[in-house]
Amino acid sequence: MSLAGALPQAAVPSRADRLPALTGLRFVAALAVFANHAGLEGVFRRDTVNFVLGGATASLAEAAVAFFFMLSGFVLTWSARPDDTARQFWRRRAAKILPNHVVTWTAGLLLMLAASESVTPGHVLPSLGLVHAWIPVIPVLQGTNGPSWSLACEALFYLSFPFLAPLVARIRPDRLWRWCGGLCLGIVAIPFVSLVLPSQPTLFGLPAPFWRVWFTVFLPPVRLLDFVLGIVIARIVLAGRWPRIRPIGAALALLLAWGVSLVLPVPFGLIAPFVVPLVLLLGSCCGLRSALAEPAMVRLGELSFAFYLVHWLVLHYAHVALGGGQWNAPGAIGFLLAAFAVALGLSWLLHEVVERPAMRRLGRP
Repeated sequence: MSLAGALPQAAVPSRADRLPALTGLRFVAALAVFANHAGLEGVFRRDTVNFVLGGATASLAEAAVAFFFMLSGFVLTWSARPDDTARQFWRRRAAKILPNHVVTWTAGLLLMLAASESVTPGHVLPSLGLVHAWIPVIPVLQGTNGPSWSLACEALFYLSFPFLAPLVARIRPDRLWRWCGGLCLGIVAIPFVSLVLPSQPTLFGLPAPFWRVWFTVFLPPVRLLDFVLGIVIARIVLAGRWPRIRPIGAALALLLAWGVSLVLPVPFGLIAPFVVPLVLLLGSCCGLRSALAEPAMVRLGELSFAFYLVHWLVLHYAHVALGGGQWNAPGAIGFLLAAFAVALGLSWLLHEVVERPAMRRLGRP
């Protein structure tokens, strides 16, 4: 199977020079996830601070993951090769995510054992095979490294791309915006569809119905809508049909969506309010020349995948190693800054020692 039909032939050459700002934006999104997990770790002595930090950033972290999923579809479409085959594509994608995943999965398993946490094969093995997001069981979703659930969604995206991209390429340019709107409505409708699922039990004792959250946030076929939306946005930009929208306007829309999400019940506030702002942000930042496109931000964006995989392990198990206590504001902030620095250093190591060599050696025949 060839990917030659994934893009109009005039748009096939990679335009990597227009992606630096999006690469830098990846790290900003990863920071939102870090902030949410920092709040959930509960290191502040005042529980209200932990609650506000974890609660206020919960929807923003989910928006960040949705952005990752859209960006995956966008970048893969943008850089599609006319002479590529499905087998070659899958090989490169496997070389990109599996080595980092296996290393961090193993590190998580060893840390669980060192911390005397319960290790059940039925709970941890699905995450090794990247099928855990399909299984609505909290310990399975957690696996050995909580954030890796999103890789189970990415695995479905990558398997589907050689089939989806040629289909999206058949859409007439004048109808692309209709498809974009339809996909946005579909994503917004997901929480309403989830209402057919039970409201009990709740997630971690919070007013969040577990089954509905799993369906809306974790289930890979549902999140495939985000990925396809990214493909369509790339087609719109490549077809020259993206309107002149200033990134600052998209950023303000995102902030407004964040405010709206804070007053909506779960799961309605997790992803739905952010869909349109994320579409605007993704399209308007392509080719943007700003601080996001500076070399330092681009470098951080390149490290964002490794950072995403290691940050929770550092946050959680460093906290466990220090007794799992709570500290006053200076101590808690100092811990979070130190955890961030360590996670960033480990992400650089993972990127340089595992990710890049694997791409060079395994990503091509």
